[in-house]
Amino acid sequence: MYVKLKGKIVENICDLASTLRDEAILEFKEDGLYMQIKDPASVSLIQMKLAKEKFIQYDTNLKEIGLDLDVMRDILRSCSDPQKQPDWISIESFEPKDNGFDLEVCASLPESRVGTTFARFKMRSIDGEPKYKLLNIPYDATVDCTSGDLYRAYRPLEAYSDHVTICIVDSEQVELSARNDERAASVIFGRIKNRVRDGNGKSMFPIDYFGNLIRAFRCVDSMEMRIGHDLPVRMTGITKEGLDVTVYIAPRVGTEG
Repeated sequence: MYVKLKGKIVENICDLASTLRDEAILEFKEDGLYMQIKDPASVSLIQMKLAKEKFIQYDTNLKEIGLDLDVMRDILRSCSDPQKQPDWISIESFEPKDNGFDLEVCASLPESRVGTTFARFKMRSIDGEPKYKLLNIPYDATVDCTSGDLYRAYRPLEAYSDHVTICIVDSEQVELSARNDERAASVIFGRIKNRVRDGNGKSMFPIDYFGNLIRAFRCVDSMEMRIGHDLPVRMTGITKEGLDVTVYIAPRVGTEG
């Protein structure tokens, strides 16, 4: 098996997946790459897909590879300029008995120098978790927004509470809010794109999971969010390089105080 893809895609995969775990399983199928990562507490789940057309080279025999994300990020840092990710990453499997793979990195040198530098590493494959089947969730509405708008709405609320709340207001707008015993704040970040059923779609989410995920989710520009009362929020989007990302965050069910 041999695949080659842009360094920026690998950087986005590592940034997203490492918000939940230290390792991830890369599943190379006939039509492209698939990933599913769930945190140990079962609060959040990320799915990622990359069509084989988005690879520079894709020659696979339907193999799964377990990737240590901390090691991968160390390799990316060691092979690139601080302001620029490597140009491309290639993954080549060893013989099956070795349970590992070659990782080749190509990084452009700083502008003051000429050419490129190559580095080749031997990595051991790690075991991952089983895949999870998601239920059909009856959402109240679909929200049209950008990842930047969502992150800018979240930032001023970080210090208010240990959770944030998403809620439909004025029939067509959606706000993010937080409160404690002394103060409260809310920020409008999106508009209703499609209303499926009545209800305010109100749900609370742990601020640590929510904040870490939307911070990494900024690699996606235009996004779609689905919300429902006391239901997991679902966020989907595609990066400029073609990585398809879906994020689920389970709600914190209880009385907001």
